Amino acid sequence: MFTCRIPGIYWFYTSLTSDVDGSHNNCYIKLNGSLKGLAFIPDYVGTFETGAVSEVFRLNHGDRVQVGSCWNATKLFANFPSNSFSGVLVKPDE
Repeated sequence: MFTCRIPGIYWFYTSLTSDVDGSHNNCYIKLNGSLKGLAFIPDYVGTFETGAVSEVFRLNHGDRVQVGSCWNATKLFANFPSNSFSGVLVKPDE
């Protein structure tokens, strides 16, 4: 979870990998608990399918951004190197 300390415009990105074939997964980028961008992992034949999403938000001090509300989360490949959640401050408020 990221908690904003510097108000401004932020870019967030998440990439997730499933370790089970034939079973799709969904995870969202959430802003203050509200569902925003969807990382959808399709159910193609084979393992190690990947889904990704990015979002841009204008955040105020104390706003929270996280990945959550995952469907079929037990099928995500834990600690897989391509699993990531990151954010960048693009432009601070003046």
